[in-house]
Amino acid sequence: MWVSGHNHYFDGKTIDEVKRLMGALETPEGQELPLKEITPIKDIPTEFDSRTAWPKCESIKEVRDQSNCGSCWAFATVEAISDRICIVSNQTLQTRISAQDLLTCCGFSCGQGCNGGYPSAAWSWYRNTGIVTGWLYNTTTYCQAYTFPNCDHHVSGKYPNCTGEFPTPKCVKTCDTGSTRNYADDKFHGNSSYSVANNVAKIQT
Repeated sequence: MWVSGHNHYFDGKTIDEVKRLMGALETPEGQELPLKEITPIKDIPTEFDSRTAWPKCESIKEVRDQSNCGSCWAFATVEAISDRICIVSNQTLQTRISAQDLLTCCGFSCGQGCNGGYPSAAWSWYRNTGIVTGWLYNTTTYCQAYTFPNCDHHVSGKYPNCTGEFPTPKCVKTCDTGSTRNYADDKFHGNSSYSVANNVAKIQT
């Protein structure tokens, strides 16, 4: 059984430093996503694990490293999009959507880059503008890899400790050197973006 505990990563950090790393900012009034109408099903299972429901979707099993940048709003969006692309393709399309492209190119409409952003605006950006493919730091499998290297957040491990504050990189509308893809042709778009009511049964459904 999982038991919560003290997160020592935040020891010695100021409130502003912690807020920066938390990343997701409160959605501005008027930018909320439309509420999706959901009728709860009657027989909701007692448990559900997407890793076993869609075992061939490799992205579902991954947790990417945002490094020392408050980009969790971008990471959460592109990781979910990557999962959904695989699911809707009947587990045949294994791709990764770029946190780098979303973080750097969505601009002020999505928030403040490494200083936090709006998940709702990120989903709208995916629908209206599109996001290219991209994966981990120093990879060339896709179009735009993440700029910042992995770092150890609150443990002593194989990576350097996370120190300093990274500024938001500039938006670059080309694929990385070494990639065989074309930026304009590599865009993925969503058909819709929406929110779900703050209701357990509707979320489960």
